[in-house]
Amino acid sequence: MRFIEKTIGQVLDMRAECTPNKPALVVEDGIYTWKDIRNIVNCICGEMLEMGIKKGDHVGIIGINSDSWIFHYFAAVKLGAVAVLFNTRFTRAEIERCVALTELRHFYYSRNFEDIRYEDIMEQLLYPKSTVRSCCFMEKTYEQWQTIAKEGESIDIKPSEDYRATASILFTSGTTGNSKGVQLTHYSLMNNAIAMAENMGWNEDDRMLTTVPLFHTFGITGCILAMLHSCYGMLLLQSTRSIDIFNAIQKHKCTIMNGVPTMFLAMLRNEHRKEYDISSVRSGIIAGSQIFPQDYLDICDMFDGIELQPSYGQTETSPCVTICRPDDSPDIKANTVGRPIPGVEIRTMKKGADKPCGINVEGEIQVRGYNVMEGYVANPEETKNVFTDDGWLKTGDLGYIREDGNLVVTGRFKNLIIRGGENISPVEIERAIKEVIGKAEVKVFGVPTIVLQEEIVACIEGKGSEDDKQKIIDHLKGRISGYKIPKYIFFIEDMPRNSTGKINEKFLKNKIIADINGETRKGRTR
Repeated sequence: MRFIEKTIGQVLDMRAECTPNKPALVVEDGIYTWKDIRNIVNCICGEMLEMGIKKGDHVGIIGINSDSWIFHYFAAVKLGAVAVLFNTRFTRAEIERCVALTELRHFYYSRNFEDIRYEDIMEQLLYPKSTVRSCCFMEKTYEQWQTIAKEGESIDIKPSEDYRATASILFTSGTTGNSKGVQLTHYSLMNNAIAMAENMGWNEDDRMLTTVPLFHTFGITGCILAMLHSCYGMLLLQSTRSIDIFNAIQKHKCTIMNGVPTMFLAMLRNEHRKEYDISSVRSGIIAGSQIFPQDYLDICDMFDGIELQPSYGQTETSPCVTICRPDDSPDIKANTVGRPIPGVEIRTMKKGADKPCGINVEGEIQVRGYNVMEGYVANPEETKNVFTDDGWLKTGDLGYIREDGNLVVTGRFKNLIIRGGENISPVEIERAIKEVIGKAEVKVFGVPTIVLQEEIVACIEGKGSEDDKQKIIDHLKGRISGYKIPKYIFFIEDMPRNSTGKINEKFLKNKIIADINGETRKGRTR
């Protein structure tokens, strides 16, 4: 693989020079060429400069997948500012915590998402003690952007050339509860995108259907930045409904589709899928959480000859660490997440051990390479804890390396719940529930489910009524994102405990799974 020493802004300008009239971004109302995108980005850069935004400033972006989102992302990083990317489902409290953590100065937002009113949150951010100095609504119509594209023909903005600088901060949950800001450089993001695109063989004749959130590294690296390198066209779809995805593939003859297992499984189980022609999809990456081998094979059968490559990574690794190769056998793809990409090393370590595990021996997956984050913003202690003394990133995931070099992920050291591709901290939910229940013990964990991989369970020690459950739910709705609210709430008079008095989570989890599956009928969900 050829590593490049260019910033994202430099690569954008190079792409616009090489293929100015090539269709790049497809939206509901029209198509943008690479020249259009560069001209629009230059106009936004000019506006940002007038507002006083400069290299190194932290610029927040929150909103649905849209052309406007992409334009503002490119503009921020082209100037050398740091694009701070917010989950669309973040509540006001979560946004405020992340603003304080990153000392955010400027914020761009889209129209409201579901029941989250961004404009109200932005107004509340502009108070004297806040670091935020401006909040701007960033959406425009396709016609308005086309007018701006014409205006941008006479504007020339020189991109930042510091490819080792931080390009983006993305938030990920940790075992300590609140979100941590992961700092990723232009070099790590751009070269990780190239590794993914070249492994997949994507080119300018392809068209990608993008449904994964752009605020995730999967969206940034595996979709937007891979597009810069490969020059494929990208169709933005705001909906994640299976029917809308089927219709978009059939209408636009999309050839690439990336996604988390949850999305592919929802498509697989949709009774209407055979009414649509989705045979144009030839390629894609499936990542974000584990998937059962048979589910993977069934998903592949849903398409006609798709090369669907499993991949492993996390936000801290830009995200790709390993990926299956196109010529790998179906057995390898169904049972592993592939081999490391160029420039990246992996090893597995037993807890407390001073040397790597042997072949086929399970241990914690650790990573070293150009793709690893600089660290967690304003959190030196967590940054230190997540690295070994010899410089390897401790992923918190369990797995083993096979004789053929392929990685098998088996579980997690760290106690995160993965629901629909989202990392969720049980500790954060437990803290929020404790605000209602006081001194009572609470244990939050994930249980397997068919489509979302895991659903969230909260077990509370003591007696409780349906009204008590509703009080907890009502409190959580204003405290944490909707996708973090437990689907199941159980009151248990006597929590199972081990010899040291700690809650026996394994025993408790097995009992709850049995209750949910109907093997016992004593438990009640919310």
